[in-house]
Amino acid sequence: MTGYDSCRITAGYIASVLESYGLDVKKHNYTVVVPVDEGSELTLIFRDGTSITLKAYALWPNGIDPSPTAPGGLKTPLLYAGSGSLGEFNGKLVDGAVVLMDYESGGNWLNAAKLGAKAVVFIGPDQIPPYFEALAKFLDTPLNFPRLYVPPSYSNLLKSAAQQGVSVVVNSKITWKTVEATNVIGVLKGSTNDTIVLLAHYDSWSVVPALASSAHEALAPATLLELAKILSTQKPYRTVWFVFFSGHWQALAGAREFVESYYFGPKVASGLFKPVMLVNVGHLDPKGFGLRARQAEMPS
Repeated sequence: MTGYDSCRITAGYIASVLESYGLDVKKHNYTVVVPVDEGSELTLIFRDGTSITLKAYALWPNGIDPSPTAPGGLKTPLLYAGSGSLGEFNGKLVDGAVVLMDYESGGNWLNAAKLGAKAVVFIGPDQIPPYFEALAKFLDTPLNFPRLYVPPSYSNLLKSAAQQGVSVVVNSKITWKTVEATNVIGVLKGSTNDTIVLLAHYDSWSVVPALASSAHEALAPATLLELAKILSTQKPYRTVWFVFFSGHWQALAGAREFVESYYFGPKVASGLFKPVMLVNVGHLDPKGFGLRARQAEMPS
């Protein structure tokens, strides 16, 4: 995801591959605001005074509210509520507790919030969950309610702790930050300044920002790199720009910054950059709706 180390590593990899093909590579930097998880964690405090701290991951903000906990975290009892249906809360003191729930529970975390819980911890599934589960884990409404994700390997430990009435300290360390992001541009110079712009985004999104990773979204930039490899073996008549955007999931921030800097920049006015066609390698899906091309609309 844009703003995280994995995205910066990916940008560096793309740039190095394009350079290995002999392209002129430039990095177009800009700033964008993203939710950054600065190291969330979960600490179990047992009755004998011992404790275990587990790595946890904050979820996507509710509207503009990332729901961080106060310094030092939130210490409360831990209880397990399965899929979070109302019946699974029967006989349990939810008010003021942290509720442990299965990730594949739809929007039932809201039941915990309505019953007075202070936070929810989701146990990750053993298999890749359907996409609608991610969309059900946050709101557009700025509800201040911390939500954390832990991997399935912690499942037995956490369920056992909940049964024993163990206390837990929740530290959700997520905040909005202005970060530097990068569009990577590889230029294959042709015999004319007429330019064909081939583009794709290389960043991904997840309801757990720190774990964002998508093989599906890697298809488009991988395809673009392969096109660069093939076309770089010969000098084209028209110049070709291979553009890899970040900021796709931040309201197309990378694409908008690119247009502002290059399509409305001085090189267009001087004729040094003359985009005549733009081809977007989008989401490559089985139905084949991912590839889009349009003739550039240039002022006369």
